Amino acid sequence: MNATVAAFGVRSTGSPAHQRLISWLERHVDRLPGVSVRSEHFGIQRWQPGPGLLVSDGVVPVAAAIPYSAPGLRSGELVRLPASTPITTANARGKVVLREFPAVDRGYLAEPFLNQDMVDAGLAEAAGVVVAFPFPHEQMKGYWDPHLGTHYRVPGVFVGADAAAKLNPGAQTTVGVLAARTPAVTRSLVATLPGISNERIVLDTNTDGVGWVQENGTVALLALAEHFARLPLRCRPRTIEFVFATGHLHRPAEGSEFRARALDAEYDSGSVAFAFVLEHLGTREFLPGNGSLQPTGAAEPSGWFAGSPALTRAAFTALSGRGVDRTFVLPGTDVPVPDRAPPQCSFGGIGTHFHSHLIPTMAMISGPWTLWAPAFGAEAVDHERMRRQVLAAGDAITALSPVPRDQIAGPYADLRKARAGGAPTCSHELPPEWAPRP
Repeated sequence: MNATVAAFGVRSTGSPAHQRLISWLERHVDRLPGVSVRSEHFGIQRWQPGPGLLVSDGVVPVAAAIPYSAPGLRSGELVRLPASTPITTANARGKVVLREFPAVDRGYLAEPFLNQDMVDAGLAEAAGVVVAFPFPHEQMKGYWDPHLGTHYRVPGVFVGADAAAKLNPGAQTTVGVLAARTPAVTRSLVATLPGISNERIVLDTNTDGVGWVQENGTVALLALAEHFARLPLRCRPRTIEFVFATGHLHRPAEGSEFRARALDAEYDSGSVAFAFVLEHLGTREFLPGNGSLQPTGAAEPSGWFAGSPALTRAAFTALSGRGVDRTFVLPGTDVPVPDRAPPQCSFGGIGTHFHSHLIPTMAMISGPWTLWAPAFGAEAVDHERMRRQVLAAGDAITALSPVPRDQIAGPYADLRKARAGGAPTCSHELPPEWAPRP
């Protein structure tokens, strides 16, 4: 199933490949007994990726265009700016800026730095940006981050270490991105499997992605939908809603956020029990060594976030029962703020949207180096581990299905009261679709 999803290729938001995947998912769930399917549509300014181009004393191999960078060709003097030096008009105007990929423990942690550099380069009226990895070209082909969905004002490209060695600061350099910006409509799928009660368990993942890791949560939701649809009605105490959300690679249209807002608005009516988000499953650990990313032979550490004692107990029991190792059960990733509702906002990924809207939430996620590097293909995923994780998710859902709603909620009930009384809460602001102009 994961091979089928990966075979659609780069599923950039609203692209033909993404639309074909959504239609395939729709056919898959629509044929399950008792399931009804609807769509939620979002208008976007699509960025359709093409190749990057870099000429500096000859053609230099480009691993990927930086997502949402400006289409076109621009030229200027190549200037190397260390990470500690901000990109400004004084040092970058009319020039091609060469940056090293940020020194981070995992690639996904570099996103805020990459985004800031692209925004700053646009404000500085730079000719373009080149980001050099410390890893080989072949490993970084197709790299996709930042995934904010913010259209930048300058072209930008990624190059591997072997290509970066050919670059000479001071040389006249041309950087280009062959991509298209066009209006498009994308959609989320919401599949509903009735239970004895109309009260819902909401399972969520995103459909746009770039490889075998991002996003294989679609496979998990399909497998769980097939499993629960085969059960007799008496084995489903609650209705289950499967959300195949769009917009995670174009976050101004983040479908999970809009679904979370809707659930937040109706939660107090008693129609929602809890949400469970699944992302980046079965991942193998790759770490830097000898100038490249090397498999360690271990699983990538993962998190199972849980916002109440009942959800936490279900997570521990499920992980232990299925022998899923190297997994932390956590209440959040950020530093707690005692008077905020909730004290911790981040669940590490799209689970954040539901938890920060004070929906009782669990979220399973990992963040390997292979997350945005599709060149690793099937090698990035241990599918037996992925299967055990999905079985554990199914166990937790089954165990929680008959548990009273107030027991599942735990502290969320008081947090919702505190928010209604004026307590500060988490930001739900989505990234802008366009970077600022100079």
